[in-house]
Amino acid sequence: MSELDEPFDVRMSNPADLAQKSVRLDPDPSDQESTAKAAHTSLTNGVTHATILGNRLGLGAPLALLVFAVAFVLRYVHVQQAWDIFIDEITYSSIAESVAQHHTVAFFGVPFFLHPPFVFLEQALFIDAFHVHGSIFAVVFALRTVNVLFAAGSAVFMLRIGTRLGGTAAGLVAAGLFAFDPFLIRFDSRVFLEPSTLFWLLVGYATLFNALERKGRSRLAFAIIAGLAMGLAVFSNEMAIPLIVIPLGACLVFGFPYPRRAILATVVSFGLLLAVFLLAVAADGQFHNLISQQASGLLRLVGANQETGFNKPGAPSFISRVLVHLSGYGAVYAVLGLAIVPTFYFLFRGTRALRLVSLMQLSAFAVISYQILFGTLEEQMFYYVEVPAVLIFALGVVRLLQIRPRSGRVWALSVVSVLAVATMVIVDAITWIEIHTTPDTALISAITWVDFHVGSGTRVAPLIDTSQLLVNNYQVFFTETPKQIRKDRPAYVITSSLQAAQGYGFATPSLLRWLRANAHSDFVRTGRTYGTVVVWRLGYPASPDQPPGVPQVNAHLPKYPVGEG
Repeated sequence: MSELDEPFDVRMSNPADLAQKSVRLDPDPSDQESTAKAAHTSLTNGVTHATILGNRLGLGAPLALLVFAVAFVLRYVHVQQAWDIFIDEITYSSIAESVAQHHTVAFFGVPFFLHPPFVFLEQALFIDAFHVHGSIFAVVFALRTVNVLFAAGSAVFMLRIGTRLGGTAAGLVAAGLFAFDPFLIRFDSRVFLEPSTLFWLLVGYATLFNALERKGRSRLAFAIIAGLAMGLAVFSNEMAIPLIVIPLGACLVFGFPYPRRAILATVVSFGLLLAVFLLAVAADGQFHNLISQQASGLLRLVGANQETGFNKPGAPSFISRVLVHLSGYGAVYAVLGLAIVPTFYFLFRGTRALRLVSLMQLSAFAVISYQILFGTLEEQMFYYVEVPAVLIFALGVVRLLQIRPRSGRVWALSVVSVLAVATMVIVDAITWIEIHTTPDTALISAITWVDFHVGSGTRVAPLIDTSQLLVNNYQVFFTETPKQIRKDRPAYVITSSLQAAQGYGFATPSLLRWLRANAHSDFVRTGRTYGTVVVWRLGYPASPDQPPGVPQVNAHLPKYPVGEG
C-alpha cells in the first residue's frame, strides 16, 4: 500500500498498518453517507482509469517532452526584445562571471552572501560550457536561456506531480496553466533566482512522493534525494525555506499529514546538506559575511528596513500596481484567489500527499500575507505563491469534475470551472502575444545610443537604478536636484519616467519637469519596464579641465548594439 494515497487517520499510531489497507485517494467521510461514498469511488476509478490509459498508450515521455517544448518556446521566443534589462540581472550575471572567472561568489570583488550561491554556480557552469563572453548585455541575454530551461523543466514536474496526485487531466491542466502564465513567464525570461529555486523545490516534492510509493532501499534512496533537492532549492533562494520547513515540520511535530518515520530520511538529508554548506563557509573564513548579509536581508524581508518594495515610503501602493496589471495578469489573480478553496478542501479531505501540497500552499499564503501587511513586498515574492496555486487549482478543478453523483450545483460548478480554465488560457495567450510582439528595449537602446554617440570621459548622470551599466570610460554622477546638476555639470542625464513616478532611482517628477524646460532630449524610447527613457543633453562641456565635484562611479559602458539605438 502506498502512503501517498492513504488518508490521514489520527487513530493510526503504527505506520506499518498502512500496508494492510486498501488504496484510497480520499478519506472516508465521517458520516459514511452513501453519496459521499459514491463520489469517493468515482474519484478512485476515474483517476485509476486515466492513469492506466496513459500508461497503456505510452504517453508519459511524449507528454513530458511536449510540455517541456511548449513551456520553453513560450519563454524563449523574443527573450531579448520582450524584456528590458533589469538591475538584478546585472548583479546576478556579474556574480556568475566572478564565479566562472575567479571561482569566488563576489560582486565587484566583495563576497556576496545576500542570497545563497547555487544559482550563480549553475550560471557559471553555463558560462564555461558555452564560452559566454562579451558585454554585460551579452552575458545577461545568454544566461536568460538558463532560466528558460529551468522553467521548462518545472512545467514537466508540474505535469508529474499533478498526474501522480490527481490523474493525467490534472497534470495537463497544471502544466498548461504554468506554461502560459504571463507572470511566471516574466520572471522565467530574466536572470532571476526564482526559476531555479522552484525547479528544485518541485523536484524535491516529486521525488518525495515517489519515495512514499516505494519500500526498502529504493524508498530510502528516493527520500534522501528528495531532501537534497529541497536543500538545493534553499541554496538557490532562502524564500524556499517556508515552503519546505513548514510542511515537513508539521509531519515531524504533529505527525500530519505523514507520520514522522515516513519523511525522516528526507528531513535528515535536507538538514545535513545545509550543515555542510555552513561548515564550508566557516572553513573559508566567510561565516561572518554570511551572517551579516543574511541578517541585513532578513531585516529587509520582515520590514524593519524598507529600502525597496510596495511598502517603502513614497513607493506606489500594492493595490495600484494590481490595478495597473489587471488586464494582463487577470488570469493570474484569478488562480491565486480560486486556489484558496481547494487548498482548505484538500487540507481536511484530501489524501496525505494532497494535504502536504496544501500545507505548502498555505505556507506561501502566510508568507505573502505578512509581506503585504508588514514586510518588504516585491513582485517576485508572488512567484512562490503562484506556482503551488496553479497546482492546487488544477487538482481542484479535476476533482470537481470527477464528483459523482452530480447534483445541479455540482454541474454548475463544473461548467464554471471548465470555462474558467479555458478563459485563463485565452487571456494568458492574448497577453503573451501582446508582450512578445512589442519590443521592451527602452533602457538597452538608450545605453547603446550613449555608447555610440558619447565620448569616453564624458560626464554622465544616469538617474536610474541600473547605473552599473555605465562603467570605466565615463565620469558618472548621481544628481537628484537642479542645484546638484548645476554643481556637477553633467553633459548628459538619463532618466526613466516610470522609475521617477514610482520613487526608484534618483530622478523625481519635479526634476523631469525641470529637464524638459532646460535640456534637449537627444534620445527618447518608451517600453513597459521603464516607461519613457530619455537621454538629456544639458550643454555643459563633455569633460571640463577642472570638473567640479568628485565622480562616484568609474566604469566602462558595454558595447552591445540593440534595437534602433
